[in-house]
Amino acid sequence: QMQSTYVLQGLHLHIPNIFPNYPSNRSGALGAQAGGYKIPEAWLLLANVVVLLILVPVKDRLLDPCLLRCQLLPSALQKMALGMLFGFASVVVAGLLEMKRLEYIHHNQTVPQQIGDSVYYAAPLSIWWQTPQYLLIGISEMFASIPGLEFAYSEAPRSMQGAIMGIFFSLSGVGSLLGSSLVALLSLPRGWLHCPEDHG
Repeated sequence: QMQSTYVLQGLHLHIPNIFPNYPSNRSGALGAQAGGYKIPEAWLLLANVVVLLILVPVKDRLLDPCLLRCQLLPSALQKMALGMLFGFASVVVAGLLEMKRLEYIHHNQTVPQQIGDSVYYAAPLSIWWQTPQYLLIGISEMFASIPGLEFAYSEAPRSMQGAIMGIFFSLSGVGSLLGSSLVALLSLPRGWLHCPEDHG
């Protein structure tokens, strides 16, 4: 979701210019009065990384010792379930944003924006509205992926620990391949994502 449909959704949200008076990026094709530099929509993936960099030490140094003293520290399986719940919440938040975006599209309230060689018709909602779904995915990874790795590593026999880590990353790659295949399948004619001419 994060590397496919979330990025696709971001292309159809308004990406504001930063450095609006930057002279080398004027867009005459769209009738823009002043140029600017648009942040790449995939940069919001960094929100996930920032959350992990900030929250993992906080969780390890503050939250876990406190929960351990109170004898409330969840097991690895409970942490993974909590992580899946945060992942589910991320998809729900993305769905709510998509419903709002489609309201603008159905009322023909779009903003044309050029990204690379393509023109996308975006809803006038800022791309920053995607930040909560990326933050929730980051929290999900903190509770699901990291304890999942720890659980697999600690439960495996010593001779199998390297193999278990390899299997974990292989399955992650297979998941990404299946996600990309699903997007490609839905982009075929009559598919939900098929859009020969972009109208938002």
